[in-house]
Amino acid sequence: MPIVRLNQPPKYHNPYFQKPKYSHWFWQHDGWAYLAIAILLIGAGLFFMIQQRWLWIDHITISGNAYLTVDQLTQPVRTVLAKKRWWFFPQRSYLFVDTTAIYNEITATLGTNFALEQLVVDKQFADTIQITVVERVPGLVYIIGQTYYYIDQAGVITQAVAQAEDLDPHFPRIRDLNTNRGITVNQLVVKPEVVDFIIHLNGTFTDQLGFNISEYTLLPVSCLEKQFVAEQLLADDISETTDPVLQEKKRAVLEQLQNDTISVDESLQQLEQLKQQGVLENQNTAGTNSTFIQLQPEYIATDCDFTRVIRDVAVVTQEGPSVYFDTTVPIQQQLNNVAAVKASTIPDLTTITYIDARYPDRVYFD
Repeated sequence: MPIVRLNQPPKYHNPYFQKPKYSHWFWQHDGWAYLAIAILLIGAGLFFMIQQRWLWIDHITISGNAYLTVDQLTQPVRTVLAKKRWWFFPQRSYLFVDTTAIYNEITATLGTNFALEQLVVDKQFADTIQITVVERVPGLVYIIGQTYYYIDQAGVITQAVAQAEDLDPHFPRIRDLNTNRGITVNQLVVKPEVVDFIIHLNGTFTDQLGFNISEYTLLPVSCLEKQFVAEQLLADDISETTDPVLQEKKRAVLEQLQNDTISVDESLQQLEQLKQQGVLENQNTAGTNSTFIQLQPEYIATDCDFTRVIRDVAVVTQEGPSVYFDTTVPIQQQLNNVAAVKASTIPDLTTITYIDARYPDRVYFD
């Protein structure tokens, strides 16, 4: 049974005067004022902390450096710490120091002269920046033109050296005669296999041959590319071939050449065989010789990947002659050949300019 309340006052709603609604009790109790007071207190605390230099970076520790000096590593750190972060906060404060900016500053400052294998920048509570480096360890001198570098055993440039007088006299010296190369620090300039060959040679050359080493040289190389100016003529020759089987064989060879599935020399050899086959067939059938177009390759100079193509090394001796080696031929075999020729044929070293040992079964000298 429904219950009806009597004498209850009526309720009226005016649509023009809405009752304010609050989304949260915080804003109903002067929340804005509390928030402003909190911000002021935090700001005052940070200002006081900065003024009193609490949590201030006062120490920079370095570990792992061998050739880099402490000053070379700490100077980029000081440069960053002297700057502001977010246009206001000093990076000297532990709370606001940017380790990524320090990392970038070190690599940018040292990257043109030194090669770092690893660099770690860390901040340690409450006043220390820790720099840990792993340097590429140089073991040889690399000279190109009038510029001097150190390289490691992987053939990578580790450091630029300002003057020849500053070079380590105990490091073997490699002079690159390919002076048109562009060289930068941290670049691979010599294949590891070539470096290994030189290091091995450095330990055995004098003992076995009696020559004293002055320096090593990387012999000049020129990259040439075969360009077939008669490719269209070859296509015409294929179209003029009457034997469909021979024509299809020629076309297959041309397609392999164009798709780089066979080398140029291999394609030339196959095409020549097909031409000879056609000549024999024509002789057997018609008794006459047919005329075939010969491919005439041109050699044009191209940009070199010097690191990939350099393989020949010369030892410049203090006695006068240079000895040429091929790093792809067993080193002991070449040394034995030079020793045999030196003992039997070259009584006076001052009369010759070079000994070429780059062949497995013979030696040239002049």
